[in-house]
Amino acid sequence: MNEGALSASKQLCRLSIDAAIVKLCEIGTWPRPPAARRLRCGYDFYINDLQDIQEVNDFIQHLASDDKIKSIYFRESSSPDFWLLYEFWQRLFLTILLETEGMSPHSSVFNKWFGRFMRELYSETAVWRTVDTITGLTVYAAELRLDQATKLTSIPGYDLRGTLAGQEQYCIGDWLPGGFDKATIITTVKMPKHCYAGSAEPYEYLMGDISRSLAAIDAIRLTKPGVPRLHYRARCHLSNFPLDDPFAYCRHEGGHRTYEKEAVLDTNDFRYVRNTWRELMDTRYKGNLFSRTPDAMDTAYSRFSRSYEYRNWLDNIVDLTIALESLFAPTDNQELSYRISLRAAWLLSFGAKDDGDSVRDKNEIYDRVRTMYAIRSAGVHGRRPKEEDILKWLKTLSGIKDDHPKDMELYMLALESARDIVRKAIRACAKLQKLKSGAPRWPLPRNFDENIVIAGQRRIWQKAAGTRTRG
Repeated sequence: MNEGALSASKQLCRLSIDAAIVKLCEIGTWPRPPAARRLRCGYDFYINDLQDIQEVNDFIQHLASDDKIKSIYFRESSSPDFWLLYEFWQRLFLTILLETEGMSPHSSVFNKWFGRFMRELYSETAVWRTVDTITGLTVYAAELRLDQATKLTSIPGYDLRGTLAGQEQYCIGDWLPGGFDKATIITTVKMPKHCYAGSAEPYEYLMGDISRSLAAIDAIRLTKPGVPRLHYRARCHLSNFPLDDPFAYCRHEGGHRTYEKEAVLDTNDFRYVRNTWRELMDTRYKGNLFSRTPDAMDTAYSRFSRSYEYRNWLDNIVDLTIALESLFAPTDNQELSYRISLRAAWLLSFGAKDDGDSVRDKNEIYDRVRTMYAIRSAGVHGRRPKEEDILKWLKTLSGIKDDHPKDMELYMLALESARDIVRKAIRACAKLQKLKSGAPRWPLPRNFDENIVIAGQRRIWQKAAGTRTRG
């Protein structure tokens, strides 16, 4: 047979699966709607599900006499029961193919196709793959493997068709990653079919793919400045006989803009990214994030992540201020803006000794956090800020003293400066949180303010938090 005829026959063989399912589902006693999915995925049948189906009387004779019917569907191919089922499926498909298409394929073509189908049908597991493109990120390495299922790669978004689907090739109309999508997160999960029987796709908690990608982007953002954003997402069933076309959509974070700074990762950053990803998977992204009551660190992470969404910059600053407050707020809630600004300035200022550079750094952090609170005050109280106030805020946050046009670049410099303070604060507090009981440790103790102003104590805290040097 020529290649064209072979391809047509293979396509007809594949269509026979759908025809078989339709025919069986027309039977009134068939337990719909999970029936078709059970047929397609090889989920186990129950004797009572099949007792009154006239078309499979011969098969029922066998089922009724076998107390271990559920295990038959996951037997080795050498099992006699396997071959009985093999013959049943073969007769069913050939009959329906002849009835619906009016043809009988060449035996070698059919047997080759049918062998693949049987191996997948009787496999205990299925493989699913998820691809998340990242815009605004360059990775100077082929890949960073986060665990056995998840890796960060430098594959550009526009070159992902084979990576996404494997043997199957799809045309995904609404999945169109652009030229700024220079990196991706690829999650490939192998899981038992019986865990999601009755559903076309695995439940999220079984795959954990969304948690994996969110933890990865958080780890990247906590490592380097810039605006990496999750952009496009697609998920598919790696199979010769997939259940559905790939599920794909564009994330609400949106894409990278030409005036925004791109994040750059190289192999020197990989260890921190991997360790941070694992910590996030073991803490924040463990279990059901939606129903879990968040703690202060959860709030800091979520507000920090929200600041990357493409929206009004004032809203992003408000989120970053809330993140700082969750980390540095005193228990008595007195003089919040002053004390949080002071705590951040003392703990996060760099320097091996208390010299002029360290003092300037401390003063800059203090001024910027106070400015963030001024912006928050205007935002939460619904006050429309004046143009001169906005320009003053932008210059304070960005560190630009001379005349500078109030353009998009200035907005982004100001936002990234505020974001960098929160980035350092989260990293410092996360490091303090892992220390054993006793000072220094996060959450900050009641006597933190009186200790941090003492040079010797301040050096102890800064060393424990990893803020004694710049970066």
